Amino acid sequence: MPVGSDPGNGESLMESNGRRLFSALKELQRRIMGFHPAAEIRPSEFMMLHSMLCCLMRRLEEERSAGQTAAPQTGKGHDVGQELRRWVESSGCPGVKIGELSAFTHQTPSGVSQTIRALEEKGLVQRETLSSDRRSVYVRPTGEGWALARRMEQDFFSRLETLADEMGEEETNQLIALVDRLLVIIDRHRAEEAAEGPPAGGAPAVFPPAPGRPCPRDSHTERMDEAR
Repeated sequence: MPVGSDPGNGESLMESNGRRLFSALKELQRRIMGFHPAAEIRPSEFMMLHSMLCCLMRRLEEERSAGQTAAPQTGKGHDVGQELRRWVESSGCPGVKIGELSAFTHQTPSGVSQTIRALEEKGLVQRETLSSDRRSVYVRPTGEGWALARRMEQDFFSRLETLADEMGEEETNQLIALVDRLLVIIDRHRAEEAAEGPPAGGAPAVFPPAPGRPCPRDSHTERMDEAR
């Protein structure tokens, strides 16, 4: 019997490229999360806290592009995490909407709310409702949340830096380029599906709506690494 054949129906048992890609990406995610740097919170809570900071940084970058906020300082001793915190606290930014986090993380609003509730119970985030928009709930880190996120990100990205060093700059750049190309392809398919409208019969779209690229390339995490 040929290797990879099914004696029942004769179909090949070899995985398709799509399944192989999914398996590889899922295993990568699982192993990367094995680097979870703190016992205080669960991996999903760490990623939600990190996603919250990414959304806040994206908003800060948008204000800078519009000329509403001064350009960032530069230099090895510059702490981008502290800069982001100062901007949030001085600008009156209420935080990030649950809906924005839902789109950013590809989770349902109820799933996001559940993780936020766990972070809130641990004193790491706080909720806020504006008098001008009582239907929307905003969340942002507390002082303890900022400190924990800073420490965890330093540890987490330090471990990734070790992996990148072992791979070498050339292979690391190749991997980043391939991932970027995959993201471009995914975004193109999303745009095409959005233009075509919902599938017939109410079937779900293959690619969920895009929330925008998470954490721009000069995000606080990467720039913190440059400052260290």
